[in-house]
Amino acid sequence: MKHLIRLTAALSVATLALAIPARSALAAAPPHSKPIPKLFDQVKQHAAEANYDAAVLDSYRRTNIDFRSYAQLLNHMKEHANDLFQDYYELQRVRDSGTPAQREAIDKLEPQLREMATELTNTFQKLNERQEQVNTPKFRDQVHGSSVKIHEVYKTLCECTGKNAKI
Repeated sequence: MKHLIRLTAALSVATLALAIPARSALAAAPPHSKPIPKLFDQVKQHAAEANYDAAVLDSYRRTNIDFRSYAQLLNHMKEHANDLFQDYYELQRVRDSGTPAQREAIDKLEPQLREMATELTNTFQKLNERQEQVNTPKFRDQVHGSSVKIHEVYKTLCECTGKNAKI
């Protein structure tokens, strides 16, 4: 179980999220790319789901649950985060065809997504290193940090789409 959590969690989040490609290295968008507004809606939906998962997980900081429960909740949150990253990669591929407001919104998300990925990866590492310490203040603070980063991404997406309904 321990190795499965490590393999699934640490590699998936770190590989997908920390490898956010630079815009200059991206190829031109394929003609079948989804329109940017639809992609923003998808990214926002995945961020909302990850944000909900993070809020639930953060609420468990005040209870004594075992590491398997934390691992299950973290994996669920990671799935939504990975979906968010995949849609963001698509946004990056079509960035240059977007409006100035769309390009600005895409650019604003990149550093936040990197921070979110780092925070999630650190949370998984802490869980894997010391499963018996999931109910310690240090681990609970780590979980809270992940929750905060995910909420920041969701808040940014809400602000970006709220400013310009046609984003």
